[in-house]
Amino acid sequence: MGFETGAVLADRWELLERLATGGMGEVFRALDRDAGEQVAVKVLRPEVAEGAQRFADEVATLRALDHPNIVRLLDAGEHDGVPFLVMELVPGKPLDRTLEQRTLDAEEMRRVGIEIASALEYIHDHDIVNRDINPGNILFDEHDVAKLADFGIAMLVGATRITETNVTIGSAAYLAPEQITDEPIGPPADVYALGLVLLEAYTGEPAFSGPLKEAAIARLARDPKVPEDLPESWQRLLVLMTARDQMTRPGAGEVAAMLGSDEW
Repeated sequence: MGFETGAVLADRWELLERLATGGMGEVFRALDRDAGEQVAVKVLRPEVAEGAQRFADEVATLRALDHPNIVRLLDAGEHDGVPFLVMELVPGKPLDRTLEQRTLDAEEMRRVGIEIASALEYIHDHDIVNRDINPGNILFDEHDVAKLADFGIAMLVGATRITETNVTIGSAAYLAPEQITDEPIGPPADVYALGLVLLEAYTGEPAFSGPLKEAAIARLARDPKVPEDLPESWQRLLVLMTARDQMTRPGAGEVAAMLGSDEW
């Protein structure tokens, strides 16, 4: 994408270290030269940047959001015509790296479910759908609190489905069925994706894998397999969260409430 460490975006954000490269772009640890603080800067890939040229109003909306389980969006701009996002820097590693080494135990799984479901309830109450819930977008801070990262990129870019050029928001492994059909995309898509993330946190393997279209289309034909050795309460919840009929899925607030009940 042409940006290397040492570059200064918009005469303010100095790129210090490349932290990650993903489907939507590259993430750098950066220095805010005005405030003297470190932040995370995500530079969008050229193939998705075109759709982000119109995001000024959306950025203003997202910057106003404040929740302990959401990585804050601090600013956004363009440099040499390429859009970038400036976010709170979370020092911990993402869930996907944890799952490369081990699965989560029952209490960790419950806690992550409560925290991310609470974040989703908050954004859904503000009429925002994330559309990109996956283990790489769940970070843990120094207190082991789960935070939803890359927040709002789907809203900013506007890509929500698989297209003819295979440009989409979210990994194919976590797309809800309605994201590959003509059905409306709303809060249930986030609940579905969170269900798949929690299921993977237990099994260590994505429920749907493989090439983009094949993995996405597979969920139109079958529901994910929920292990029988899970406690019955978990089995019931994950079956509901990953139902192909989005009207069957509980709301994010219901998920948080169920996970916080004495049943767990």
